[in-house]
Amino acid sequence: MIWGPLTVVVTVVEGDGLVVEVVDDAEVEVVEVLGANDMFGLLASRAYDCNAETLTPCVIRVLDRKDFEGVEFKGLMQVGTYAFRILFSDGHSVGLYPFDTLRSVGIAPGPAEDV
Repeated sequence: MIWGPLTVVVTVVEGDGLVVEVVDDAEVEVVEVLGANDMFGLLASRAYDCNAETLTPCVIRVLDRKDFEGVEFKGLMQVGTYAFRILFSDGHSVGLYPFDTLRSVGIAPGPAEDV
């Protein structure tokens, strides 16, 4: 279990977990369900008041923001009719980002037929 605002980015390598927000002293709200290759933590410039907890035994990878210094976005590669692969200046391009997921956070084209 990880409690409190994170100053790092965490990738789930194996296992399942939850990101939860404490609403009041007696209630938590599930923000996201996590699985292999999902990331959480300080992804932007501000800390969020959420906690993470495991549902099954997990293996995680912890990266500090400084690990990303100098890494730049280089482009997108469309994968079939359902996802993008993001290309970065350091050569990595791991992960697929489904159009539906990108749309749900407001960073992809409209309906699937428009992609």
